[in-house]
Amino acid sequence: MDNIFSFLNNQEMKMLEEELQVSLFLRGTKKITLTDAGKTLYEQTGNLYHLVSIF
Repeated sequence: MDNIFSFLNNQEMKMLEEELQVSLFLRGTKKITLTDAGKTLYEQTGNLYHLVSIF
């Protein structure tokens, strides 16, 4: 799951987490991975994107 949400910068990621009141990312020294909540958000937004792109 490398580069997921790579279009977001660090500040935007923090703002998204604050808005949703949940930790979405695990920040390591060399890479960022998704928490379970982050994976759920990714799956749901991917499904939404797919549905919107059909129409």
